[in-house]
Amino acid sequence: MKKRIFLMFSALTVALFFCAGNVSASSTSSPEGSAVMAQSQENAAVTVLEDKTAQDGTRTVKVKPYGICPRQINVSVKKDVITKVEFVGGCPGNTKAVSTLVQGMKVKDAIAKLEGIDCGGKGTSCPDRLSATLKLFLK
Repeated sequence: MKKRIFLMFSALTVALFFCAGNVSASSTSSPEGSAVMAQSQENAAVTVLEDKTAQDGTRTVKVKPYGICPRQINVSVKKDVITKVEFVGGCPGNTKAVSTLVQGMKVKDAIAKLEGIDCGGKGTSCPDRLSATLKLFLK
């Protein structure tokens, strides 16, 4: 019985470790070339994997976030209005809710509402990393 509890605890610890992600800064490569590191003041928030602008003016940015469960965030913006947000991985209900709520909002308004939200004492969250991604649209 003790061995089973220990194994369950060990598996849970490993799962939490991988879900929390790596909060250290590192640069990765993408098929399109070298990724660009976008940094918040306190740490590396996201790595840009792709940044494209369509003919209709819609800009789509795909990033690898750090310190949260989702492994990628994809955001599309047209004329300072969020048109689409997609989290790849993470808690499907929560990330879908955040994505739906910010759709149609101005980028600056969404950043003001999401920045600094904490998840379980991690110092960041899916909404906070979305705000870091949205800051890329201000540059």
